[in-house]
Amino acid sequence: MSIDLSRPLVSSMGQHDALDGLITLALLRQTATELGVSAQGPDLGREEQALARIAEQVTWTTTDPLGLGGLLADAAWTAQGSALGAFDGALLPRLLAATLPGLRGVSSTLGGEARRRLAFRELGLAIGLEAPPVIAASLEAHPERFRELEQTSRLLKRVEEHHSLGPTIRSFWLEPRNQLSPTWREHLDINTVMLATSLVPDGYLVLRRPPPRPGSPP
Repeated sequence: MSIDLSRPLVSSMGQHDALDGLITLALLRQTATELGVSAQGPDLGREEQALARIAEQVTWTTTDPLGLGGLLADAAWTAQGSALGAFDGALLPRLLAATLPGLRGVSSTLGGEARRRLAFRELGLAIGLEAPPVIAASLEAHPERFRELEQTSRLLKRVEEHHSLGPTIRSFWLEPRNQLSPTWREHLDINTVMLATSLVPDGYLVLRRPPPRPGSPP
């Protein structure tokens, strides 16, 4: 949308846009509830329902590395939101299941010379592949809030089998000679941001830090 929200700047919708919006609105609702300010902001219930309908009409499976990373990030936020009560716990296993077909085939597309690859798309996957520990922590903290806990745990283990792809991608794009390629330099801003995020993924994936233990440094 334009800055004043008066008109769309992009006429098409991405595959996971509605899903991302749905998760974002649910987390905003939960945050407002926790802060006790639910009545002070706009009622986004109609928008949330509309995004839910759109998300249900679109397949979530993808072979795009960036899309896969986005799904895994959504899964991390959904797991944390479910632990807080923002979701009913049924969305998480669906997200994890949607990543598996793409994860099984994506490794065959990650190869070749840097000039034939797009770093920011691959690094998006590297970021997403750091989501399983965040998800596991939420499952462990509040197992009672996940309706399909056993199935979710099984799916999470299958996602974890692909974790080694992340370090492989990061190592490739940390190599100085690969950063000399035209595709790196043409997308320099987003490539460097994505690389930095992949090195410290919790800054992106973790919604909130646990309170410090008594006596520990702040």
